[in-house]
Amino acid sequence: MIRIGNVNPKPIDKRRLSLWFSPRDLAQLVAIGIEHPDIKFEIVYGISGNKRAWYDNSNAYRLGYRPQDDSEIYAAEVLAREKPSGDVIAEAHQGGVFCTAEDVPNPAAPKKGKRK
Repeated sequence: MIRIGNVNPKPIDKRRLSLWFSPRDLAQLVAIGIEHPDIKFEIVYGISGNKRAWYDNSNAYRLGYRPQDDSEIYAAEVLAREKPSGDVIAEAHQGGVFCTAEDVPNPAAPKKGKRK
């Protein structure tokens, strides 16, 4: 099972500098999954060898994965065009703006000023 980050020819924003997965690294990891003689079921992260990676992909490396690409070669270009969001939730979580979009009050939380 490959937990795929983001497959694109190159990363398109700051968040994807951490989870970018180049097409050729994807091809390599899929080939390992098909051809490795000892795999029954494994879970690996589908990311390239990114310096900014959030994931520990040692399981994929144990199976022989050797990524050829790193998003860092695109970092200066990506960061130069991306303005800081000012969104602390998006900046702190790997889900980015999707975490903020889903930030809703807990309906089970006690109401302020009301007693139980």
